[in-house]
Amino acid sequence: MCATGSTLTDDEADWNPTTVLRGDPADEVRRLKELPGKELQVHGSWKLVQTLHQAGLVDVYRLLQYPVIVGTGKRLFPDGSTPATFATVEETSRVLPGGVVSLTLNPTSLGAISAGAYTVDEGRSATVLD
Repeated sequence: MCATGSTLTDDEADWNPTTVLRGDPADEVRRLKELPGKELQVHGSWKLVQTLHQAGLVDVYRLLQYPVIVGTGKRLFPDGSTPATFATVEETSRVLPGGVVSLTLNPTSLGAISAGAYTVDEGRSATVLD
């Protein structure tokens, strides 16, 4: 887990294991990714995720999509975000009880998008393969 900010002290970051990032978050995460160890995770910090997305540093997105519309709020990918395409990891993406959709997405390109092509065949969408 990583925390960012200029006011959080190392002593205040008493949940383990935690690394308090000092300086540019993208540079610090790039440095941490080069170290041996397990995965780095971001929980609930939309601004950090946006920064890491813009820098191309996100390897996997694990998202929960709830079947509600709130109308306003913080967006994971706001207007002006770097365009990207993703591949769904089929074995870990599923619909949970209550209609919550659990998605695991791997970025496949950053800066250019390719949504693929689809057609409707007997009332069902089908991917057009090259």
